[in-house]
Amino acid sequence: MISLLSVFGIVQTLNELDFVMRVIVFSYLLFWLYITFRDVQVLFGLSSILVGYLVFAHGVSITLLAAFFLVFVVMGTHLQMFIQFGLMPVLGFQHAGDRFAKINQGESMGQMAQLQQAVESGQMSVAEAQEMAQQMQAQGDEMGGRQRVMMH
Repeated sequence: MISLLSVFGIVQTLNELDFVMRVIVFSYLLFWLYITFRDVQVLFGLSSILVGYLVFAHGVSITLLAAFFLVFVVMGTHLQMFIQFGLMPVLGFQHAGDRFAKINQGESMGQMAQLQQAVESGQMSVAEAQEMAQQMQAQGDEMGGRQRVMMH
């Protein structure tokens, strides 16, 4: 059987580990606050006091703060890549230069074919020529964006 002293020792060890985890989380958050608010010292001071209060006075919020730290600081680049290369293409957006553009491949290919037929037959209006130039520019931006992403 487990004696009362060994249970007390286990609980005391867990309490000490809890305090160590709180200090570690507070130091990471304090570093992040310093990087974020180093030019605005009043905000840094107030946010440091608030984070210290939340970390050391509220046991439940420490778990939430650790989860937010893990999700946004540690996994932030992974979330960004998931959104940029997973979610956005599924929603129909492609990276075009410095922004995302909604591209519907079926319609744009059909319009481009119509414009090319109009150019070949010599029956292209000024508006059609401008539309063709804009589509070619958009496709060039898209290809340039893809090449830059591949190079990085």
